[in-house]
Amino acid sequence: MPESARICHNRAAHILVVDDEAHIRLPLVKALCALGYNVDQAGSGREALDLLQHTAYDLIVLDLHMPDVGGIDVMHYAHLNHPNMLIVVLTGYATVENAIAAIKSNAADYVRKPAKLNHIVSIVEHLLVKHQQRIQREKMIDTLTQAVESLRGLEDYRPTALDTSPPIEDSFVAIHPLTLDWQQRQITVDGQPPEVIELTDSESAVLHRLMAQPGRTFSCRELAHAALGYDIDEIDAENVIRPCIFRLRRKLATHVKTSQLVCTVRGRGYRFNFPATSDERQHFAAPAPLPNEPHQAVA
Repeated sequence: MPESARICHNRAAHILVVDDEAHIRLPLVKALCALGYNVDQAGSGREALDLLQHTAYDLIVLDLHMPDVGGIDVMHYAHLNHPNMLIVVLTGYATVENAIAAIKSNAADYVRKPAKLNHIVSIVEHLLVKHQQRIQREKMIDTLTQAVESLRGLEDYRPTALDTSPPIEDSFVAIHPLTLDWQQRQITVDGQPPEVIELTDSESAVLHRLMAQPGRTFSCRELAHAALGYDIDEIDAENVIRPCIFRLRRKLATHVKTSQLVCTVRGRGYRFNFPATSDERQHFAAPAPLPNEPHQAVA
């Protein structure tokens, strides 16, 4: 590990602070460590990429303007390979390009330099608390959803009025490199040898609905109704579908190295992305490549 050595060893949230300016980076690392967080630091974009290759952080505080590998490249790599990681952007160069890059990478916050240390720390704390609450809520909903599925299996019951199960001939949906067998609740990943992922009823139904119409965005209510047979409002549907999507992404990520299969469309819902080009298909085989050239930030 480079100079970005591990600072704390708590079982708390794991944070990476990336800034080439030591007078900003070191006090922030010290303050976060004092609060009990497990903190790593990187003094360059290249060091940050080295760490991100081997560690899944909960949150990264990232300066965009660095001399070697730019923060935009680091942010892009982090978003592709660690889609659940929170990103807090620090920049003294508030350009349209930087703002667009932050939005595309789903940055959780965007802080202009100079910023008070307490302000940055409070943002980090707030984001991590919200993130933990969301994870706990999703786990609870996940448990309840699986309990409902178990009861359905025991009763061998599914509401006929809203039953949209695909017919036998539509049981298989194939989009390279995935083949979904809806009835067997299995997805096969092309390879030598092929890998099989086991799914729950709800995961299989939701993925089938998305893969059947790649590129189309479904709201949570549409997915809950069409895939699961639930006639509920959008808020309740989000509480059912989001944990299901989270589980799907987690299972797929262990076999398929991309965050772009099941894509979040901000404010609208989810869609399954069809890899239309060979360049896009490369994401299915390996993590996003490390940038070779630094991204030139616009001053």
